[in-house]
Amino acid sequence: MPKQYFQRLLDKDLTRKEFIGLIGLAVATLTGITGLIKQLESHAATPTANIEPENGTKSGNATVVADAAASGGSAVKFSATASTGGISDAILNALIAAVPPTTASPAPSGPTVGQAGQFDTGTLATNEVWDNFDGTTLDSRLWQIDTINQGGTQVYQTQNMTLDGNGHAVMTCTRPAGTTIYSGRFTSRQKFNMKYGWIASSIKMPTAKNGVGGAWFPAFWLLLVGYNTSPNYCEIDIMEQFGDSTTYSTHLYANSGNANDDKESYVDVPASQSSDASQAYHTYWMLWEDNRIRIGVDQVRMGDWKSTDFSAGAWAAHYQQPMYYIFNFAAAPSWLPAPKASDFPATMSVDWAWYKPLTAIS
Repeated sequence: MPKQYFQRLLDKDLTRKEFIGLIGLAVATLTGITGLIKQLESHAATPTANIEPENGTKSGNATVVADAAASGGSAVKFSATASTGGISDAILNALIAAVPPTTASPAPSGPTVGQAGQFDTGTLATNEVWDNFDGTTLDSRLWQIDTINQGGTQVYQTQNMTLDGNGHAVMTCTRPAGTTIYSGRFTSRQKFNMKYGWIASSIKMPTAKNGVGGAWFPAFWLLLVGYNTSPNYCEIDIMEQFGDSTTYSTHLYANSGNANDDKESYVDVPASQSSDASQAYHTYWMLWEDNRIRIGVDQVRMGDWKSTDFSAGAWAAHYQQPMYYIFNFAAAPSWLPAPKASDFPATMSVDWAWYKPLTAIS
C-alpha cells in the first residue's frame, strides 16, 4: 500500500474513489504475484524459455525498473519486459536519452477536435511540438495560463505562473497573507491536443520531505478532450506528488465503473537520483500507442499497461481519444496536512516540454 495512503486508511480519511482503487490494486497485485510464481517455475524447468527478467518481472498491471542497490534497497523494483510489437525498447531508450530541438517549435497543425459546448477544443497536433520556455512569456500558440482548480485548496492566478528568463516555466506556491494559498497552472487546453506519441517534460519538483512541503500536490498530466460534455472521463497522471518528493507516482484513471481500470504505480526515487525529485530536473515521459501506454522517469520504468489490462470497451472509450497537457502546482487537498508558514514560497519548475506524434517515431 502506498505509504501516503496508509495513515489515511487508519484515520478513515480515504475518498470512495481511492478506497475502491486500493481494493483493485490489491487484487491486481495478488494476481501478479501468482503469475510471477508460475513464470519463475516455468523458467526453472525450461532453461531455454524466453523469460529473462533483469530484476524481476511484470507484477499485476504495473511494470517498473530500478536496481535495489541504486534505490538503497528500500523497495522491490521490476524491469520492463521487451516490447512484443509497436515501438521497441531500443527506440524507447533513445527517446528517453534525447532532448527536444533548441529552435522554436512550429505551430501545431492538424484537424480541430472538440464539439460545441466543450471548453477544451483545439488543434489535434499531427506535427512535432516542443518548448524550451525561452523568453519571458509563454508561447501563446502552445499554452495558456489556466485558473481552473481540479484538486487542492489553492487559488491559481496569473502572477504565480512565470518564465524566469533562464529557460524555465515556474509555478510558485505562496501564501502572502491570511490563509489563502496562491499557485500557478498552465495547459495546452484550446491550443493543441495529442493522440498517441511521445509526451515528455523535464521538471524539478518542489521539496516535500522531512516535515517540509507535506501539503504539496504538483502534477504533470493529460486530460480527455471534451470530458465536460462526455459521459467518459479520463486522466493520465504521468507524474503527481503527494506531499513526498522521495516517491514517484503515476496513475491512469477512467470512469468506466470497473475498479480494475484504475491503474497506479509507486516507486521510491532511487539513490542515483539523490532519492529526492526536488534536487534536479528529471524527464517524466509517456510513450502512448493505440494499444499500450508506457510511463517512466529518466531510466526508471514506472508502468506498462496494455489495452488487454482493461475491461471491455474501456480502453477505446478513454485511451484512444485526444488529450491535452496540464502542468499545475496544487496544494493542501483535504487528505494532506496543512502547510506551515515556513513551507512558502515553493516552486515547480519546467525546463522543457515535448510532443512527438507516433508517426514521427522510428
